[in-house]
Amino acid sequence: MKKTFIILGGAGDLAQRLLIPGIAEYASIEGVEFTIVGAGRTDPGDYAEFVREAAADVDDDVAKDLASRAEFVVADATKTEDLRKLIKGRGSDVVVYFALAPEIAVDAIDAMKGADVPESMTFAMEKPFGDDADAAAELNAHLLDLLDEEQIFRVDHFLATSGTLNFDALRKANRLITSSWSNEDVQAITLTYNEMVALEGRAEFYESTGAAEDMLQSHLLQTLARILAFGDSTPEDILKAIKPLSARKGRYTEGTVDGKKVPSYVDEEGVDPANDTETWFRVVVDVDTPTWTGVPITLESGKAFGQEVNEICLTFKPNGECEPNKLTLGFNDEDVAITLNAADPARMGSTVIELTADLAPVKMSAYGRVVKGIIEHIDYLAVAADAAVLGWDAMERIGRLLEDAEMEEYPAGIDEIE
Repeated sequence: MKKTFIILGGAGDLAQRLLIPGIAEYASIEGVEFTIVGAGRTDPGDYAEFVREAAADVDDDVAKDLASRAEFVVADATKTEDLRKLIKGRGSDVVVYFALAPEIAVDAIDAMKGADVPESMTFAMEKPFGDDADAAAELNAHLLDLLDEEQIFRVDHFLATSGTLNFDALRKANRLITSSWSNEDVQAITLTYNEMVALEGRAEFYESTGAAEDMLQSHLLQTLARILAFGDSTPEDILKAIKPLSARKGRYTEGTVDGKKVPSYVDEEGVDPANDTETWFRVVVDVDTPTWTGVPITLESGKAFGQEVNEICLTFKPNGECEPNKLTLGFNDEDVAITLNAADPARMGSTVIELTADLAPVKMSAYGRVVKGIIEHIDYLAVAADAAVLGWDAMERIGRLLEDAEMEEYPAGIDEIE
């Protein structure tokens, strides 16, 4: 099987760190012969070497193979003539991946209208999908004026993380969990994605979004919607029902992370302290549906922490005075843990034990699965049209609380914020 992957923004950070390695993973496992065509306004130089280096850690032979066919086309994604030349003669089995800022995406879609787009071409739209609810709805309208819904893949790679997929599988396949999947048995839910990395030269991007818009608007809200939706409930139903209860925000000060000194966020190159950009947030929401209302759901993410905490944790209501059971899955690994109360003969009482296991071994990263979803048209790995808009609606409700929250400070290298 042969596929052509045209990447608008093909020499950017996302293409280099995530997308091209994901293509290499899929090619290595499925034996697909990919032609990667990068596109951008300026020539990056040796694009074949750019592709080879990006894919080298996955499989050296695959990296060399991808590099042998890689090409770069200087093109303005907002100009019809440039786009026509870019896709002309590529055949019908083509993916166009929009690794573009949302303010450019609508212009690029409009420019595509005169570019003779084949009916079988797939458009993959990287997040953020618009920059508010109105913009997301507008982008949907422009896309559907050009393509059928089946040709559109809205990317949120958190839907393809191990934790999200395994949580969905555990819930559906195990009566022990299925029968307890409601506010009758669940006491609290937390989704945490705290990272050790600090700004790392991404001031231009981060200053335009902040932690909440970067991580909450799409990743955590879409993940929450996906894992709570069950039976007759859809992710869209969950997003509509999100009601913010409380919000905190903060930004890191000078500290040490993994032995490396990190400056205060406000002293990082390219940061304007007047922007009041948060690097951490913690919000608590209620999902006002008969199944979930009354369960506090905590969504948290931040940078420059002393340890990585990337997990989904479900806490069940306790039986009497016993400790509550917990079910925990990592976003990025195959670990699952559940706590149970067992007998403690020495004290003639009970003790908490933790059962852990590795689930199916990792074959692909989240972006490898994104590529799989695009190529194989796997809907559950993509964000639906309405969910993309409703995610912004929920973010706007939460954003009003975040805007009023006092800016806290935490030292870089702290393990957790109380």
